[in-house]
Amino acid sequence: MVSVLCLLTYLSLLALPFVLGDDPYKILGVSKRANAKEIKKAYRKLSLQYHPDKNKEEGASAKFAEISRAYEILSDEEKRDTYDRYGEEGLKQR
Repeated sequence: MVSVLCLLTYLSLLALPFVLGDDPYKILGVSKRANAKEIKKAYRKLSLQYHPDKNKEEGASAKFAEISRAYEILSDEEKRDTYDRYGEEGLKQR
C-alpha cells in the first residue's frame, strides 16, 4: 500500500511541470536575451540527453516532450514574441 502511494506521488510530480506550464527559457536553460544559436544549442544538448531512444529512464519521454515544446516556442520569432508579451495564455489564444 505504501509503495503504491509513493508511486502515485512520484507520477503526480512528473506531471506537475505540464500543469504549471513551466517557462520555456528555464526548461532550455537559456536567458531571455538568448539568440537563436544559443537556443538551438541548448535544445540539441537536452534533446540528445532525454530522447526516448537514448534514455530509457521513466519520465525521460515526458521531459523530451517538454523540451521540444519549449524549443517550438523559442525558435519561432512570432511565438517567442507572443510568449514574452502575454505568457502561456497568449499562445493558447493563437
